[in-house]
Amino acid sequence: MNEKLQIVLINLIELYIKKQSPLSSNKLKKEAHLAFSASSIRSYFQQLENIGLIKKEHSSSGSYPTIKAMQKFWQKNFSLNNFSFEKIPEEVNIYIKEKVFDNQLLKNVYNVNNKFIILEFEKDEVVYKYSNELFILFSSLKNILLDELKKYLLHINLLKEAKKLEPLYIYKEYNPKFIYLNNIKFNEQDFNYGLYFSDAFLIYKTLIKNGSYKEVFLIGDIYSDFSILSTK
Repeated sequence: MNEKLQIVLINLIELYIKKQSPLSSNKLKKEAHLAFSASSIRSYFQQLENIGLIKKEHSSSGSYPTIKAMQKFWQKNFSLNNFSFEKIPEEVNIYIKEKVFDNQLLKNVYNVNNKFIILEFEKDEVVYKYSNELFILFSSLKNILLDELKKYLLHINLLKEAKKLEPLYIYKEYNPKFIYLNNIKFNEQDFNYGLYFSDAFLIYKTLIKNGSYKEVFLIGDIYSDFSILSTK
């Protein structure tokens, strides 16, 4: 794609996610202060439409970026640096779940009179009802990190045992209404850290260490203005 097409496309995307409405060539020229003529922009629109990066609802309407164009845009521009999730307006189509925890080492495993198993972490303890199989398993996992232990228990389908670790985590959700209204079934456990796309959804998962660990899982409409989260 040549430089002029890139300029038109990027400006169209940035204005569209701000205004959430299609733009004509005249409106894009005015709003983005482009040096190109409106007729040139219409020509660039046609070229972008031919390669599947913009489209119109009908022939006389303004243009807007396709999902393909938005995916390419966010692959280059999405970041959660200097972001805050505390005040996400409900009308913004972004959902965020935070998991905050101290990723402690499992230091010791105790058998208490064949009645209880105590897992001693660096700061906390978790108590299980005794079974020999479970004691052997936990004993073999000494010095594992809390979050790795939880993931391992889930992996081997020890769901109740994994759930016992939940009090060592703090969860926060922002804008869950977006999930319910869109009947979204994505689960953060199904994703590794990184950026993903599923149709018109952007999905992002990351781990931030600042004293405690904070795992962030985000789902948003790909046309959302993610800059609304910026603290700058």
